[in-house]
Amino acid sequence: MPKHRAPWQRSALRCTVWLVVAATNAAAQHPLTTTQTGSAPAALHENAQAVADAGLIETNSIGMQLRLIPAGQFAMGSTDESVNQIIRLDPTFQRDWAAGEQPQHPVRITQPFYMGVHEVTRAQFAQFVAATDYVTEAESSNTGGWGLDPGSGRSDQRLAYNWRATGMDQAGDHPVVNVSWNDAQAFCAWLARKESRPYRLPSEAEWE
Repeated sequence: MPKHRAPWQRSALRCTVWLVVAATNAAAQHPLTTTQTGSAPAALHENAQAVADAGLIETNSIGMQLRLIPAGQFAMGSTDESVNQIIRLDPTFQRDWAAGEQPQHPVRITQPFYMGVHEVTRAQFAQFVAATDYVTEAESSNTGGWGLDPGSGRSDQRLAYNWRATGMDQAGDHPVVNVSWNDAQAFCAWLARKESRPYRLPSEAEWE
């Protein structure tokens, strides 16, 4: 997600925060990150892989559920046939829109990693704001975020809209919206400090 573009400028009420934490072994506490260039100790890697294969879930200090994703390889991108299928279903779809998804190619995730099972919730984001007095970019901008107009039922951008107010009822366990890339980075940095382990946003390959 580019730094200079806030998510609400691209997709109203669709921006949610998914976080990745480096996989760790409870005993050794050695991080296994997807960007690590060296090889992890064999016993540690095997332990993390076994946990991932078992589908075990960890709950962190703010109630986020994290699932350990095993290392492996998958085909990333779209085939000509999948693009053709989309065009058959939606004749308005232009083939060049899928140019960035082709050609399909193999991608290998070399190390296990934890990823949030669900989007970061409003209640979890509120813990970050309460602890840091953080002000989101939607709140500090002169345009605001996106929300739902109760009268027209359409989404629009207003100064009054931000992660706290979206024009519709939201509970604490609903996904937090109207947060930018910078807001998400600040959330990750706070959580990393709080738990003394790395948190970050997932890469495109990890997301897939």
